[in-house]
Parts: sequence; C-alpha cells; structure tokens
Amino acid sequence: MRLRFGLIAALLGVAMLGLAQTPAPTSRTLKVKIEADGQYKNLLLEKLNEEGLKHGMKFESTDERFDYRIAFEATYVPYGMTGGNGGSYASAKVYDWNNAMLLQFSRNSKSIFVNQDARVAEQVAKEIVKQVLKVPAGFSPQSAEPARAAAQAPDDVATLNTECNEGQGASCTSLAIDYMDGRGVVKDEAKARTLLEWTCDGGDARGCNNLGIIYARGLSVAKDEARAVQLYQGACDKGYMGGCMNLAMMYDNGRGVAKDEAHAVQLLRQVCDHGEPRGCSYLAQSYEHGHGIAKDESMAGKLYDQACSDGQTDACANLAYMYANGAGIPRDEAKAVEIAGKACEAGGALACTNLGTLYERGEGLTKDDARAAQLYERACDAGSGTGCGFLGDMYLKGRGVKKDKSRATVLWRKACQLGWAQACMKL
Repeated sequence: MRLRFGLIAALLGVAMLGLAQTPAPTSRTLKVKIEADGQYKNLLLEKLNEEGLKHGMKFESTDERFDYRIAFEATYVPYGMTGGNGGSYASAKVYDWNNAMLLQFSRNSKSIFVNQDARVAEQVAKEIVKQVLKVPAGFSPQSAEPARAAAQAPDDVATLNTECNEGQGASCTSLAIDYMDGRGVVKDEAKARTLLEWTCDGGDARGCNNLGIIYARGLSVAKDEARAVQLYQGACDKGYMGGCMNLAMMYDNGRGVAKDEAHAVQLLRQVCDHGEPRGCSYLAQSYEHGHGIAKDESMAGKLYDQACSDGQTDACANLAYMYANGAGIPRDEAKAVEIAGKACEAGGALACTNLGTLYERGEGLTKDDARAAQLYERACDAGSGTGCGFLGDMYLKGRGVKKDKSRATVLWRKACQLGWAQACMKL
C-alpha cells in the first residue's frame, strides 16, 4: 500500500413483476479509472451506474485524476473445463487515488451453460457500490485543512479584546480566531464571523482568509464555497499566502469554482516562492503525482526536502517515503528512518505513521511490531486516520498488541471519520 510516507459477479430464476422505483437524485459523482480488456471496461461502467443510480451516485470514466482505480477481469469457463463447474468468473481490485489497494474480491455467475459476463459484472458493481457507500459523502483524501494563522495563546485574549475595542483590525482577527477555536474564550463561531466580516470589510487579508474558512465549512452560516473562493481570492490578491493556499485547494478540488489543476499549481508555486513550506509541500505532491503539471519525482523530492528543512513534517514524511522506495531519488532506508524519526518527534502524525510502517516491515531497522503499534497509536492520537487504521489492523491480528477485534472496529471507525477510506470499507 502506498503510504503518505505517505483507495479493485446468479442462478437462473423466475422473473417477477415489481413496483417501479424512482431513482435517488444524483448527489455524488465519482471518477473511476477502469482497467479492463475490450468490452469489459464499458460493461463494468454501465453496471456501476445502474447500481449507483439507486443510491444517488454517478460514475464517470477517466484515465487521469480519479477517485478510485478498478482493475477488472472476467472470463467464461465452459462446464467441465479444468474440472470446474463452469460459468463466468470475475475478479476486481479497487485502489484509491494514491494507488493504495482498498479491497479485492471475485464473483462467479454459476451459470454452467451460457456466458453471463453482464451478470457477473453486475455482481462486481454491486459490491463496489456497497463498499464505496461506506465512505462518507464529501470525503476527499486529496483535500487539505485550510491554511490559517495560528491562534493566539489564551493569555493574549484580554489584550486582544481591548485592542479590538479600540478598532485595531488585526487584533479583532486574532480574537475571532480564538472564538473559532474556543481558546481562552467560550467557542462562539457566530461571534467570530461577525468580527471577521468587519475586519475583512476593513481590508484585513487574514480576516478575509478566515472568513473564507467559515463559509467553506458552513460555521454558523449556510455553507457557501463560492463565497469562500471570493474571500480567499481577495486575501490572496492582498498578498496573504494563506488565502492563496486555500484558493489553490479550491481550484484543485473544483469546490466553489471550476476545477483547474494547472491554476492550482500556479498558486502553489506562488506560495512556495514566498517561503511558505506548506505551499512547497503541496507543490511537491503535484509534481510527484503529475496533477496539473508534468510528473517529475526528482523535482518533488527537492521540494519535499526544502519544505522538510523548513519544518513541514508532512513533507518530511513524504520525503521519507521516497527514500524508502527509491522514488525519484536513490533508495536509502536508513535515511528514511532518520527523516521520519525526526519529524515524528516534532509532532508529525503522518511521519509517526510511516515510521511505524518501517518498524512493522523491518525496513532500515530491526522489525518490531510492538514499537510499530506504539507509533501508530501516537499518530492516531494526533489525528492520523491512516495511523488509526493501521493500529486497528494490529489489534485484529494481535501483532504487537493483544488481539482485540472490538478494539480494532473502534479504531477503524475513528479512521473512517478521519478520512481513511480503507477503514470505512472494513466496518
């Protein structure tokens, strides 16, 4: 599984009349890359949409950026061949956008006399839709938490309040962030919005950026991603790189604005050139995966290294992955351990997850399941969905921890809530 270190089928019966069912309105559109021979690619897509329509889900085929990649194979085996019962057989492997396998399974039409490719494809489609439905709507492993200014320490609140009452916009913005987070004050998103509306109208770019976050998330106001884009654009135009970063994410995911990965890359380059390590880290991801720009793993490695040196722990985790796998740079497992270790100690949840993986696999150091479990737990506590999911796997198998299936389920549920699709499919 590719870590961000960083998401692949009936007996003949009597036909019966049934009531017509109104399809659910389409609410989710998923892009899938189907890898199959000849007619099977279109056949599976057709069956996915037939089944998906029942659940308000639409599938679109693409060979570029996708939500899921499906490797599908089907074959008809006549009765008696190789000693089998015959029928149409199919296998499927489902991967996420980062080429990590989510599930694999096979199906058999069990019809011994006729080729039932359509039937077996239908059964595969039903299983895929069933599993995808477990992933919360709106889940996107490619999205990022909005860039925002760090909240003030609670001890500053009294001073900020005084300065805000005196009309100092920057202090009002900082105070609003405290109200958004409930730091030093009772959490009050509506009050935060009122303050940010005033500071943004007064020309405070940081205020506009955080007001954009409120509209993007629907905090104390109806969710309005188009309005969020306008606010991020305004903050970016005023030179606030957090606004440019958030604007890039909106273009990258097509939220509140037409999807434009190339423009997202331009914005990320602008952020990186201004010395913001998070922008360099996300620009590296674009180069690594070829999103909005030609794939260049060597350039990705350089940008991850730059961002890692500036303290961006997720960039360190991805750089460690590249060293561990020899992707774009010479393979060096010891270097991967060193980089992931330092980033984990610095509080990087993703880095702790990846360091745990190195311990679990025994790459660059002595294999130690107990240590791997400790690191996964640390990552999980810090908010890593992957860390929670991997820890759940350890509990299921009793590796490094006492076997406990119920504990595994709890961890998978948390991992799903944190956005790790594979965990959703295990529930």
